[in-house]
Amino acid sequence: EMVYWRVHTGHAAEHLDVRTGKTQLSRLCNMELWSFEQEEYRVMYDYLYREMPGLCLSMLAIILWVLTVMVEFRAVFNQALSIFYMKNIPQKESGIIKVSDGYDIVGMTPIKKIICLTTLCIPRVAMALMLCWVGCEYLAYTVSLSDIVLNSLALAFVMEVDELVAEVLLSNKVRQMLGQFKPINAGKKFNCKFLCPYPDLLRYMLTVFMILFACGYWLVPFYYNVQGASNALCGGD
Repeated sequence: EMVYWRVHTGHAAEHLDVRTGKTQLSRLCNMELWSFEQEEYRVMYDYLYREMPGLCLSMLAIILWVLTVMVEFRAVFNQALSIFYMKNIPQKESGIIKVSDGYDIVGMTPIKKIICLTTLCIPRVAMALMLCWVGCEYLAYTVSLSDIVLNSLALAFVMEVDELVAEVLLSNKVRQMLGQFKPINAGKKFNCKFLCPYPDLLRYMLTVFMILFACGYWLVPFYYNVQGASNALCGGD
């Protein structure tokens, strides 16, 4: 399509500037037009040849986004460990006791553990991974430099939606109780003899995989597509 426009429109005689003798394509590549095509080429040019090109800016945005999602993943993992290794208590016994300076969670029934894991932890992990996947693709396929920055901020805002919903829906009494709960043990410690704890190793591997996958599968091919479109318009003689 770019080559067709270059041949049939950019070099067309009816679009020749009689004062300068320049074709429309020549004026487009020299940034001398005021048109839709000029704006589109300017976006591609900025993406490819600015001091901070779009490839580097998108890569930085993807790295920051993956790290942001991994913070949520770590919180969910610790939540799941806390629930899983919490003391089992009988069905009729309360797992929350009142202490002098707040509340302490001493245990949960097995049924409540299953409910919490299936309705809280698993959906949070699935949502975090889905947001990581979609967000990386979204950032990789953004060509405008300003839109890359704006989209990064928009994705960061998405991660705060649950906090906003809680601020609106939770009553003052519940919010005060949440602030008075004692810290909960995050489960047993897994030691890796030569490297690091297994949960940390899993998180490191997942982080590196998502960054490399997003850059290799989405970002780099998109960069070459933009470069090919630019060359089809203004490359060569």
